[in-house]
Amino acid sequence: MSSQTPIRVLHVDDDPAFADLVAISLERADDRIEVVTAHDAAEGLERLAAADVECVVSDFDMPGTDGLAFLDSVREEHPSLPFILFTGKGSEEIASRAVSAGVTDYLQKRGGSEQYAVLANRVRNAVARHRAERQADRGFRALETAREGIGILDDDGHFTYVNEAYANVVGYEREELVGEHLELLYPPDGAEVVYEEILPTVPTTGRWTGETEYVCEDGERVLVDHALSICEDGSIICLVEGLAEPDERHGRIVRDDHLFDRIVDAFEDAVFVLDEGGDVHRTNEAAATVSGYDRAELEATRIYQLVHEADWGPLERAVETAFGTGEATLDVDLVTNDGVTVPHEFRLRRLDGEANGEAGVVVVGRDVGRSRCRVARAEGATDTPNRGG
Repeated sequence: MSSQTPIRVLHVDDDPAFADLVAISLERADDRIEVVTAHDAAEGLERLAAADVECVVSDFDMPGTDGLAFLDSVREEHPSLPFILFTGKGSEEIASRAVSAGVTDYLQKRGGSEQYAVLANRVRNAVARHRAERQADRGFRALETAREGIGILDDDGHFTYVNEAYANVVGYEREELVGEHLELLYPPDGAEVVYEEILPTVPTTGRWTGETEYVCEDGERVLVDHALSICEDGSIICLVEGLAEPDERHGRIVRDDHLFDRIVDAFEDAVFVLDEGGDVHRTNEAAATVSGYDRAELEATRIYQLVHEADWGPLERAVETAFGTGEATLDVDLVTNDGVTVPHEFRLRRLDGEANGEAGVVVVGRDVGRSRCRVARAEGATDTPNRGG
């Protein structure tokens, strides 16, 4: 969590003097914390609706309702928002009820100023976890827009996950591929490349790339760009892109949090995950490479700053369209750190919040010149592809 990012906390307590003390003490304990105060549950819900709150700190014993009933009301609109019960009612029964009700943390009020440093630390930790979860959720919803097929293999070469694009390339349903060995997709006279080259090479060098020939579910053969890379846990990310347009199929997306960065870093297309204001929250190595900026710089900017000024307006409208209708496509001139313009096709797709009600937009940017080279290469491919890359 950035040391400069503010943390807005809603504190609900029916004792005005104590509420003021908590606000002052928390803001003194950590200058990133900004406290919004309410004196009962109804006012707390009003404040929550009006302010961009990242954590709720609530008393238990309040007039009209208690802290756990207030938690239930908060969870109706904000199912994953950190909620800390900070109460003088320090019994095992209340602590047990709080945990069962799903509070993020429980802290008993005590005398002395040290309790506020402890509370500030609990708030920081809860918000950091929540931000990380939101970021991961945005990232994995971004995979739905990937043009490359994404598969994950165990260390023996069996599929543990495939996305829709991967299934599209070979004409199988996702469920039909999961559990099957990579060998399934190779012709009998080409399966040796799996055992003699691909699977031995990836753990040793970390990566394998080349063009290979897949056998589709209907028996047809398709030439694919193929890249595999190893993960820390021994699993293998497998990316493919068919050099012929596949049929459209549908399926279920699966998430695996720790693999996101490795997956999008294997994309040849630039990936940007945006909020509604166009701020870049996440990107990949391809975006850094084509733009000439490092990822930290990209993730501290707005997407509009990366394109020619003539494209600012159209791109802003495309982001608005994606948020409104779900998707948009446009051509832009991406401007590199050196001032060079690189024509790109931007495909935008809305990421609808699931657990937390938030939304974002993923932009997949394709270098138009590189895409044309691929088409030419596909059209000139022979009937006997080079399986060895």
